[in-house]
Amino acid sequence: MVTLVCVASAAVLFVVARRPRAQRDRRRSIGMYHCCRSIARVGIECHTSYSKCCECLGGNACHAPFGKYVLLSGAFNFPAVTCAAFSFVGPDVRECTAAPLPTLCGVDVALGLAHFGAACYLQRRLLAAISAAHGPAGWKGIAPKELKRQANGVIMFDHGFRLYICVFVGSFALQCVGFTWINACDPDSQLPWAATILLAMFGLVAVGFFCLWFMALECGACLDNLAEDVMCEAHAAEHALARAPMAGASWARQMGSYPGHAAEETEPLFRL
Repeated sequence: MVTLVCVASAAVLFVVARRPRAQRDRRRSIGMYHCCRSIARVGIECHTSYSKCCECLGGNACHAPFGKYVLLSGAFNFPAVTCAAFSFVGPDVRECTAAPLPTLCGVDVALGLAHFGAACYLQRRLLAAISAAHGPAGWKGIAPKELKRQANGVIMFDHGFRLYICVFVGSFALQCVGFTWINACDPDSQLPWAATILLAMFGLVAVGFFCLWFMALECGACLDNLAEDVMCEAHAAEHALARAPMAGASWARQMGSYPGHAAEETEPLFRL
C-alpha cells in the first residue's frame, strides 16, 4: 500500500514537472487573481459594515478625525463594562476575601466608561479647534499637516487630556495587578477575566492606534511638503520658459544678430 502511494505521488510530481511553463504560470496567475479578489471582497464588506455602523451612530462622529478611535474604544470598553458589572453583582465575586476583587470589578466599570468618554471628549476638542480655525466643516478637507498641528495643540495644552493620561496609565497598571487578584479568588465565573483582559488589551491597542495615527499624519505632511516643492519647481520652470524668448531676443540684440537689426545693416550691401 505504501509502495502504491509513493508511486502515485511520484507520477503526480512527474506530470506537474512536465507541464508547460506557460500553463503553470497561467494557473498561478489565476490563483493569485482569485485570492486578491477574495481579499478585496472582504475589504469591501468590512467597509460597508463600517459605513452602516457610522450611519447608525452618526456619520460625522465616524468619519471625522478620531472617529475610528471612538468606535475602537466602544468596541473594547462596552463589553468590558458589561462583564465587570455582572461580575460585581455575582455572589462568587462578592464573597471573595482573598483579594479585593469586588473593588476591581466596580472600578473597571468606571474605567470603561471613562475610556469611552475620554475618546468622545478628545474628538470634540479636536473638532472644536479645527472649527475655530477653518469653520464648522473645516475637518472635511483639512490637510494632514494642519490636522497634526491642531492635534498637537490639544495634546499639549488641554488639561482634560493630561488628567486622562494619568487615568489611562493607572487603568493599565490596575489590570496587570487585577490578574493576580482574580487568580487568588478563583471565581466560578469567567466574566472578571474577560473584563480585565479587554481593558488591558484596550490600553495596548490605544497606544498602537495613536502611534500609527501620528505616523500617518507625519507621512501625509511630508508628502504635502514634497508636493509643494514640486509645484514650486514646476512654476519656476514654467516662468523660466516663458522668459526664454525675451531673454534670447535681448541677447541677440546685444550680439548684433537680431533679425531686424541684421536686415537694417545688410540692406545697403544688397543695394550695391
